[in-house]
Amino acid sequence: MYRAIQGGKQFIISGEQKGEGFDFVNAPAFSPDGKTIAYTATRNGKEFVVVGDRKGDAYHEVHSIVFSPDGKTVAYCAYWDDKACVVVGNFKGETFDEVYEPLFSPDGRKVAFGAMKGRELWWKVIAVEQTHR
Repeated sequence: MYRAIQGGKQFIISGEQKGEGFDFVNAPAFSPDGKTIAYTATRNGKEFVVVGDRKGDAYHEVHSIVFSPDGKTVAYCAYWDDKACVVVGNFKGETFDEVYEPLFSPDGRKVAFGAMKGRELWWKVIAVEQTHR
């Protein structure tokens, strides 16, 4: 698996499959079993998280992609306008001014992350099952 450039577009090549072309593609993160990749990509000034071949929602910025221990769920930090949240799967959590480094519990049932609103900093924990409703 590698990142390639062709015709001014960047994309990920996995085996013999060529992914969708973007203005910029970051190096991928691998699921624990190595079967799925996730990466951030930019097009027209918006950033996306791509998991496998599925492109997520557009944001101003995304970072800190992590897989759950079973490799079935991805979490990351997302920013738009003056808001930030941790996205778990397709679930957008509570909004804050800043969010930091999501981390799955060893059993994959919870995600913990730092969150800041104004001058207050919290360590938040959400149940992954909440994110699939």
